[in-house]
Amino acid sequence: MLQTLAIDVAITLDDGTYRREISCYLEQFNRLKHLFKIGEIIIVKLTARESDGRLFATLRYAYSLLECRLNYLTALHIKIHSQDTQKND
Repeated sequence: MLQTLAIDVAITLDDGTYRREISCYLEQFNRLKHLFKIGEIIIVKLTARESDGRLFATLRYAYSLLECRLNYLTALHIKIHSQDTQKND
């Protein structure tokens, strides 16, 4: 039997340049709410759909920046140009 769950929580993500509201199931929010703090960077996996010209997003999972670094980062490449290392007097 397929059970349909209602979306219970709306979360607003705002980086200072753009604001997006995403919906989330209450049980999922309770598992992830420790990640949602003002000023913290999080990475979210969403499902998005468009209806009547509006974008609707549903949270699939949220990751802390540290969790992403530990689980997904395989390499870091840094390129420094010589002019960037010169002191300006």
